[in-house]
This record gives sequence, structure tokens and C-alpha cells, in this order.
Amino acid sequence: AIGKLADEARSHLEVALGLLPNLPPQSRGVYLPLVIVRRALNDVIGPDINPFVPRPVSRLRILWTIWLASHTRPLRG
Repeated sequence: AIGKLADEARSHLEVALGLLPNLPPQSRGVYLPLVIVRRALNDVIGPDINPFVPRPVSRLRILWTIWLASHTRPLRG
């Protein structure tokens, strides 16, 4: 059930990310946190995952993920 929900959320996320190239370059930075959502959705899938137990994510991982995304074509301003 959680896997289906994550797949549905991932499809909506891909639609949103697909619309980014149509936005003005100055406003694309606002959508950088979407890459954290993508990573979180990937972490939810798996047989040993309990969605009711929070999984800590290091601040370095979050910052690194956002920094990398800021240098990719769709999100670069």
C-alpha cells in the first residue's frame, strides 16, 4: 500500500519537475526542495521499511542533495 502511494507521489513529482524548464530561470531555485522529496520517496520503498518509524537524515545529505540539484539543467537559475 505504501509502495503504491509512493509511486503515485513520484509520478506527480516527475510531472512537476518536467514543468520546471518552462519557468523563468530566476524562479527555479524555489523548487530545489523537490529533490529532497524525490530522495525521501526512494527511501520509502523496500521490504524492511516501516513508514511509522522516522528515519534520521543528516543535514549534510540534505545540503549535498540540494547543492547537486542546483547545478543540474532543470533547476539551474
